[in-house]
Amino acid sequence: MLRNFVLAACALLLAGCTTITTKYPIGTTTGLGADKAILGSWSGQLKDSQTRVIAHFIGAQKAGIAAILVLRDSGRNEDSGAGLFMLRTATLGENRYANVYKQLSSDDLEALKFEDMHMPVLYRLGSDGTLTLNLLDDNRTRAAIAAGKLTATIDGSTIDITSEPKVLDAFMATPEGAALFRTLVVLKRLD
Repeated sequence: MLRNFVLAACALLLAGCTTITTKYPIGTTTGLGADKAILGSWSGQLKDSQTRVIAHFIGAQKAGIAAILVLRDSGRNEDSGAGLFMLRTATLGENRYANVYKQLSSDDLEALKFEDMHMPVLYRLGSDGTLTLNLLDDNRTRAAIAAGKLTATIDGSTIDITSEPKVLDAFMATPEGAALFRTLVVLKRLD
């Protein structure tokens, strides 16, 4: 079922697909919440694509943040897909993370919840008013696992990071941890 979530997210984002999840949310040791700085409406272009992303981040009290993503193909001037994701945020050192833990598909309207699995997103708020979303890079993550920085279960193209929260958070608080991520999209605030 988690694989369906990852595939749906990848199809939704129409970008180089990450099949990397974590057993524990990044930021478990410092506390998970809802970063109010990202609330609102954002828009941007997927890297190396004609696809425009429109993102709405809405506070959801106990659930964290609801993220509604709509993709629009600029070349065909039509919507390419949409999805609703639930996430919780955490700050570790200079790094801000969102842990996607639930998805509601626009096709089947069935909520999917994944206990013990999270899709991590590193995000950065720029001084120019941008919000950059970054996903874990497959090759960089595999290298960190091989170097003993993280533990994981690897099944073909799927990587499930299983490091305990204390180890995971300590590593992800460092520049080396942040360097595992690659840019997906740079968004600008609409409101």
